[in-house]
Amino acid sequence: MTVMNEIDTPDTATIIKTDTRGRARHTAKFKAEVVDACEKSGMSVLAFSRHCGVNYATLQSWIKKKSAADAESSGERFVLAELVNQSTAPGGVVKLELPGGACASAADENGVRLLAVLVRELAR
Repeated sequence: MTVMNEIDTPDTATIIKTDTRGRARHTAKFKAEVVDACEKSGMSVLAFSRHCGVNYATLQSWIKKKSAADAESSGERFVLAELVNQSTAPGGVVKLELPGGACASAADENGVRLLAVLVRELAR
């Protein structure tokens, strides 16, 4: 691979072996370098995969595996919670914060029900 336009990409692909269908197997170090470079580049995953010569689906799977490993190592877990008293105090807000920074809040009974549906769907 060649480095283009001030975007850090690994200079050489370390291929462990190639199978009979022509698919390359890369070292874990190379995969980590590509994923880190992709995250730092600010490019879309599709554009970066084209830039560095790695198949889009392959790069996407490397990113997904890294995210899962990061969540596992950080101890983040998805925990279900049940609201015992479903009424909210005047001006009260129920706030839901998810790993990765996503947030949702509800200030009325219907909003709380929608948050509960969201939590159930995420738990699937």
